[in-house]
Amino acid sequence: MDDYSSVHFGKVLKKLREARSLSQEQLAHGSNLDRSYISMLERDIKKPGLDTIIALGKGLEMRASEIIKELEEQPENEWLLKDCFGIRDNNINSFMDSGTLTHPEI
Repeated sequence: MDDYSSVHFGKVLKKLREARSLSQEQLAHGSNLDRSYISMLERDIKKPGLDTIIALGKGLEMRASEIIKELEEQPENEWLLKDCFGIRDNNINSFMDSGTLTHPEI
């Protein structure tokens, strides 16, 4: 699973939105995005660019980097850590348990 189109962004976005008790409409308003676009993001029909992630951060009252961190921590996105940080399969669990997102020693 080396294809970046397989990132499960929607699950993370919905989790973050619901944790703040926001409707899609409220998030859309706070992010200056369309509600239907928020819906498509949550269903993984559309993939956000950096500008969109920054806008969503504003609407969620969090930093874009915090959204990315949440994305990286989802088990179904484990391949992101392997690709981005060069982690070998046998090191993934210890890396994730360490709580750090810096480049590991390989």
